[in-house]
Amino acid sequence: MGLISDLKERRLFQIVAAYAAAGFVLLQIVDQLIQNDMLPAFVYPLTVWWYVVGFIAAIMVGWFHGEKGAQKAPLIEIVVIAILAVGLLGLSGFQVSRYLAEGEVRAAAAASELDLRRIAVTYFEDVGGDGESQYLADAFTEELIQELSTIRALDVVSRNAVAPYRVSGVSVDSIARTLRAGTVVSGTVEEDRGRVRVNIRIHDGLSGTEFRRTTLEQSADELLTTRDAVIEETAGFLREWLGEEITVRRRQRAVTDVSSWALLQRAERERKEGERLLAVEGIEAAFAAFDRADELLERTEVAEPGWTEPTVLRAEIAYRRSRVSFPPPEAAEPWIRVGLEHADRALARESAHPRALEMRGTLNYWRYLLPLIPDPQERNRVLAAARADLEQAVRVDPTLATAHATLSHLYAWIDEMSSSVLAARRAYEEDAYLETAGEVLWRLTTGLYDLESFEDADRWCRVGAGRFDHDHRFFQCQILMMTTRAAEPDIDRAWALVDRGNEVLPEADRQLQNAVSLTYVGGVLARANLPDSSDTVLRQARDLFRPELDPHRELYKLEAAMRASALQDPEEAIELLKLYAVQNPGYDFSHHWWWRSVRNHPRYVELTAFQADH
Repeated sequence: MGLISDLKERRLFQIVAAYAAAGFVLLQIVDQLIQNDMLPAFVYPLTVWWYVVGFIAAIMVGWFHGEKGAQKAPLIEIVVIAILAVGLLGLSGFQVSRYLAEGEVRAAAAASELDLRRIAVTYFEDVGGDGESQYLADAFTEELIQELSTIRALDVVSRNAVAPYRVSGVSVDSIARTLRAGTVVSGTVEEDRGRVRVNIRIHDGLSGTEFRRTTLEQSADELLTTRDAVIEETAGFLREWLGEEITVRRRQRAVTDVSSWALLQRAERERKEGERLLAVEGIEAAFAAFDRADELLERTEVAEPGWTEPTVLRAEIAYRRSRVSFPPPEAAEPWIRVGLEHADRALARESAHPRALEMRGTLNYWRYLLPLIPDPQERNRVLAAARADLEQAVRVDPTLATAHATLSHLYAWIDEMSSSVLAARRAYEEDAYLETAGEVLWRLTTGLYDLESFEDADRWCRVGAGRFDHDHRFFQCQILMMTTRAAEPDIDRAWALVDRGNEVLPEADRQLQNAVSLTYVGGVLARANLPDSSDTVLRQARDLFRPELDPHRELYKLEAAMRASALQDPEEAIELLKLYAVQNPGYDFSHHWWWRSVRNHPRYVELTAFQADH
């Protein structure tokens, strides 16, 4: 009882309790000031350190001076408090100097137009030596990208954007410049003797300098805990680095079994391997990897029957197989059916799962586009079902870039151009590095052109040309824009674009696409008030027509468009459109702005009568 009596006599409990209460209030005040941008974020951890160390000082002061009356400070008290004070002052000085240094970096990044809140998470590297932990490195990376993407304060580049740098050896600052990221997150994963070690690093994108680093180590049986720790640590680092509140919204995890989660990650790794093999070894090797992935996913479904993700991934793999198997359409059909079966099973379990809805809609739309459904009514039903599923998918998850991209194609197919443009723009906003980004940009360009939004069409055409300099379409669209008010008719530049487009075209496509480019040049010449030259070039382009290269007579339609809209020659346009209508009797001439002068011409009735006869 002597010690308790001494503690009471020295009022140690009261002193420590008062200190704890005052310190807690101070921490709350500091936290509020930081959240309202009145203090930098580093002040909070520093305050915590002062608070914790202050406990030791409070205990010492209470022990030596808590009794009533005057007491002298013993040497040990003076030494300990001095050491604590020096240590805290040194730590505070280090934190302040680092904050000031980082402030200079932030200022330099702002001057370079690199947004610090634009985050690139590069794929973590497996440094174990045998490559067996790469599936973990990929999983931690992709989960981190997904979780950080939910934070409104951040602009996180997609995994499609960072995928090309997985094994490229490109420096951090080069990656940052390419992706316009002011902050880069990198990491390594190592699995050894039943333990998993993860290193996380935060870099300034402008210089590539590393400003934060930490190491997490967990048992290999606690991979889900490690995953969550990686996310929380990175969010904490970003909070300090950016100087603002960064909070990850806790999602309810669909699976808590480590072995099931690991099986799915291994399957995803095999799926990626299949994609790699497809490019270097061919379809047989790729399908072997897809088989391994599907087998792992089947095992995951057995182990975790309530988890939807493995079933959705099986549908995605089946869809990929159907695309690779085409042509012929008959080879794609079995895989479409397999994919639909998986998607239906997933939706039976979770009716609003956005990716399952997307896969069912995508598979049905792919089935519709192929000549696999002879009954017209059934085709229309399948198209309507595909549209409904895709629209529901983006309502549930508006960030699904691939679903927006597919919807854009579907809307363009049914001639809802405004909807097609909006969906394409949303797809590009959500992920500018989609595998189909070139197609998305092309639909944006052509859709806006069809809607007569020529300035916007010209802008997206230039974006496409800047990103896809081996795609002849973006050379052609620059010529086409010169036939509109969006660009001046520069004849020399138009011919140069023809040459550049021909350079990137494969031999098999060169003749037809050269004819298309020449047709557009004819329109440019017409707009430059050179009607005779325009007529000559348009006829040269027509002479390149070959039925086997252009069975639907699209060249005739394009020439008619240039003659009707740029050359103001509706009579010749009508003659060409008659030739076009032979192969396309159902084409509607009543809606596109190309045919205004044709519709207003007295001979337009000849064209409609010709269509009726054919």
